[in-house]
Amino acid sequence: MKNIWLNRTDLLQANNYIYGDGYNADFYYDVLNANSIPIEGFIRAYSAQKELHGLPIVELKDILGENVNILVTQNKWMDVLDFLSEVVPENNIYTLGNWREGEKCIVCGEKHTIKAGGAFLPFIEARMFAGNRVETAIVHCSKCRVYYSEYRPDDEEMARLYTGYRNREYQEQRQKYEPSYTAEYNEWLSDSSVIMQRKKGIYDYITNFIKDTSNWHTILDFGGDKGQLFPDEWEDKQRIVYEISKPDVCEGIKLVSDYSELSSYLPDLIMCNQVMEHVSDIRGYFANLIKLLKEGGYLYIEVPNERWCVDLEYVRFCEHINFFSEKTFRELAKQFAVELVDVRISNDGLVLRSLFRK
Repeated sequence: MKNIWLNRTDLLQANNYIYGDGYNADFYYDVLNANSIPIEGFIRAYSAQKELHGLPIVELKDILGENVNILVTQNKWMDVLDFLSEVVPENNIYTLGNWREGEKCIVCGEKHTIKAGGAFLPFIEARMFAGNRVETAIVHCSKCRVYYSEYRPDDEEMARLYTGYRNREYQEQRQKYEPSYTAEYNEWLSDSSVIMQRKKGIYDYITNFIKDTSNWHTILDFGGDKGQLFPDEWEDKQRIVYEISKPDVCEGIKLVSDYSELSSYLPDLIMCNQVMEHVSDIRGYFANLIKLLKEGGYLYIEVPNERWCVDLEYVRFCEHINFFSEKTFRELAKQFAVELVDVRISNDGLVLRSLFRK
């Protein structure tokens, strides 16, 4: 996948088709003409028109197999970019807008990345970066389909953000910059009805693939706050929550705050609920989770399904600095030689769930 403005000479003697037939296609037709880039036609997206600017509007299937370049007119159409990458060689796909070539992907290690503008929100600059401005960008890997902040916060910066996470001081500071982040909203995030719904989703998903958990002894929730997300059906198991902030954990839950202690437990299941979207070292974090599992044990990872909200032309980062896809977790399973039992978006579209077996 290339940026058209960085590879203009590639297009001067080529069969180029603009993907789309709406406003953006019309606009970019004029831009491309002004830059003397030849256009053969448009690929149908919405309308039933047969031509635009005197050029044919064709179906994608009708030009597949030919030596053509596809010019994508909206960078924010992530599903379009992902779909095209499946059926068209990446070297024949060009994006329009402010993309630049990136470095190696922090997940798969391949140099299949492009990046565009981005910035941290004022609350993050105030809390994580102690009021300093930190430059970043949004990076997209066209191989493993992960999107992430180019700037990766260090341990000290992470500690500033997450120490006292969602306590009163955190809530009041954030509300100064985000008026909608009220005390009531902050409290709602831990509401019992919300927690019950999340617990049910976790249990139903895992037991859809693992029918018998009677022989399990230990379950670890890694980064699990107070341990409130352990399904009630597993209350007879040893339930451990690893949390460095040392919260007051729920009844029946064992708190471990020293990572070195975890190696003695060898859990049958590790849960990682909506944590990996926050971490700087994705590969290192995943490697640690696999290392802690017993042989034959399972790892459940849940992240928000937020790729739909990533505007690829400019992103404003808050706490979440990583946006995952199913392919990202397939790539992690491959790299760390573990079985990917399943990965899917939840029925309500809110979360992306994955289950691994060591």
